[in-house]
Amino acid sequence: MMRNVTFALVLLAAGSAGAEAQKSKDAAKAATAAVDKSDEAFNAHDAKALAAMLDKTYFGEGPTVSAKFDSPEAMSTHLEGMLAKGGRLTREGLTLKADDDGGSAWYVADYTFIPKVPPGALPVHRKLRESGVLVKRGKEWKFAMTHMSLVQPDENAPMAPPSTAAPMKK
Repeated sequence: MMRNVTFALVLLAAGSAGAEAQKSKDAAKAATAAVDKSDEAFNAHDAKALAAMLDKTYFGEGPTVSAKFDSPEAMSTHLEGMLAKGGRLTREGLTLKADDDGGSAWYVADYTFIPKVPPGALPVHRKLRESGVLVKRGKEWKFAMTHMSLVQPDENAPMAPPSTAAPMKK
């Protein structure tokens, strides 16, 4: 009898752990789709679609000291101004981890941002890293927090080839 009870408890615990693992896996897939959707909206310059993806508790920061947003409304205003200028994001990598109950996910994404430049200007490519938290609200995933920073090269990373330009005269 005792052996049967122990066996039943082991099976119950294993089933519960399996269900949590599946919830986490499903949440990670859905949260990844939300990040994909936000990238598409950014590249379509659709500030309204991005604003709709912000949770009512949203706060975040951009890559400059003054870029701090304490509400979804503040971020929406920032997005409208930024997207009106043009530009494009290309994502090079995404790391995402959902919690066990499938209600939130943390992510880190690496991007190259190519802003629109005036005619005749050289193109600009800015490496950016965004980290953030997504929360599940009903069936939708919303951004609760984001932080974007400019990526700095590693000390040991290969350097760019030396310039062939003539040295500057003093």
